[in-house]
Amino acid sequence: MNRKNRKSSITTSAPGILFLLALLLAASPSGGQAPGQLCGSATVWDEVPDFISITAPADIEVWTLAPGIVNLRSGTLKVDASGPWTATVRDEDPRTSGRLTKYDGGTGTYDTDVKLHSPLVISASSDGGNEVVLSPVGQEIISGVATAEGGRDVRIDFKQPVGWNDLGLENGSSYRLVVTFTGSLIV
Repeated sequence: MNRKNRKSSITTSAPGILFLLALLLAASPSGGQAPGQLCGSATVWDEVPDFISITAPADIEVWTLAPGIVNLRSGTLKVDASGPWTATVRDEDPRTSGRLTKYDGGTGTYDTDVKLHSPLVISASSDGGNEVVLSPVGQEIISGVATAEGGRDVRIDFKQPVGWNDLGLENGSSYRLVVTFTGSLIV
């Protein structure tokens, strides 16, 4: 359904829209209609501005990574858009640049000398999108047409390869980065 310019024409002979009835009767040249009789029509324009709304997948707060495999977690990206759209993903923080980096929760600081060797991979390929290696540059992971009322759910897979040479962490520290999802309408 196109929500941008919906035009609905109201022509009725049933009672119910009292304000519209009074408006049309007052505008009638003869004013001689019987009570409850509606003559004429009215056009109502429903103007909805272009919009896009995205909701990023929930935070992954506990993810135990195993060495020697590609670790996988999934989430849902919610997209609601009035027209053709695209969603991109990136890591905006130059301290992490797409790689999970040691983070001390007590002090709230990164140790940029300790990072996983492989960057995080983000995929929407199960929903017809792309798989990208996370970086500071925004990369398209999926695009689509105007969504139905209520939006569209897109499965997002987070894939983290961990090697045997990646450093295990002591208690109180974890690997961390922030993934930024951006939705845009295609003009």
